[in-house]
Amino acid sequence: MAEPSSREADLAAAFMAIYGNPELSSDPQTMYRRHRAAGDTTRIGPMVVVHPRALVEEALDRPAEFSSAMSSARLGNTRPLIPMQLDPPAHGAYRKAIRRLFTAGRLRPMTPAIIRIAESLIDRLGDRAEVDFATEFAVPLPALVLLELLGLPARDAALLIALKDAIVHPPWGDPAETERSQAEAGARLYQYFAAVLDDEAVRARGGLIADLLGTDVGQRRLTAEEIADICYLLILAGLDTVTDTLTLSAAYLAQHPERRRELVDDPALTDHAVEELLRWETPVPGLPRLVTTETRIGDCPVRPGEVLFLSLGSANTDEAALPDAYTVRFDRPRNPHLAFGGGIHRCLGGYLAKLELSIALRVWHTRFPDYAIPGGTTIEYATGLRSIPHLPLTLPARPQS
Repeated sequence: MAEPSSREADLAAAFMAIYGNPELSSDPQTMYRRHRAAGDTTRIGPMVVVHPRALVEEALDRPAEFSSAMSSARLGNTRPLIPMQLDPPAHGAYRKAIRRLFTAGRLRPMTPAIIRIAESLIDRLGDRAEVDFATEFAVPLPALVLLELLGLPARDAALLIALKDAIVHPPWGDPAETERSQAEAGARLYQYFAAVLDDEAVRARGGLIADLLGTDVGQRRLTAEEIADICYLLILAGLDTVTDTLTLSAAYLAQHPERRRELVDDPALTDHAVEELLRWETPVPGLPRLVTTETRIGDCPVRPGEVLFLSLGSANTDEAALPDAYTVRFDRPRNPHLAFGGGIHRCLGGYLAKLELSIALRVWHTRFPDYAIPGGTTIEYATGLRSIPHLPLTLPARPQS
């Protein structure tokens, strides 16, 4: 592994300062408010953190100046993740080619499968009085759903979860160890999809991978490498965002039983609760963008080669954009949060993620209308993307049938 340049080392240190900050995971809303009060931007070496919603949205709408095609992706990949790490015009061509596979009409028929998976995971819990919501429900559910969508065997879930964790939740204390963990897992993930795409039976199994094999970009078919790059991104985003949001949501609802009771009494509120908890918790705290030209963001001058970190969590709690942002409400008539990003790169998988989250919470609350975090438990948040790796919950005794 080559020695990092001075700029790369400074940038890695800036990422560590953000993702390694325990307050970002445990109490980000307080931190966001403090940062916005101190100014619109904060400079950390070659990185500028952008706090207010208006400036975050502005930056997302300036892809020519603030590029997604970062050379230092820090996600273990050696090629751009499609379409997330591409700029126009290439980005638009790929997004147009694959977005038809992520529409509500394409994904809604997965509802019975998601219900089945959620119910089967709950069935495995048996009659225990205490379970780990994270490892026994929130982690396996999106993995099993995504494997079914892709047309891959459920037995691969444990491997893909482990590789995803090594990339998205690596050790954050040492930049060299972080890069090693991500690079090794990334190489294995590439190998996994290379083998899948070399399997003649993949078309016969059906699913999203088979659909991608028949998808054109421009005047040609997607290549195996391009499909692998799309699937690499799906594993990172499709597994982690749902898992993280489920753990954060369950912890919130366990600590606010009056809010949980709202969902138990009126399951129709669940879709709104999903949107509000995505806004409030924002599991992906922010997005990086590479500065391509000398310009400004707000009053802050930036130069080519510097990086913006667009704080989605701060944007989602900005009282200048949403006056009651620090009130969690399940009755918001509109909730245009940025938990899935914005602009041309708004997450294509957002509908599927919200479908999974809504079904998971409805099924869970049907089986367990009451639950609590055991007394004396200290919730430990992961550094990096916001999540709770272990969430013990006590469950009431179920009535005998």
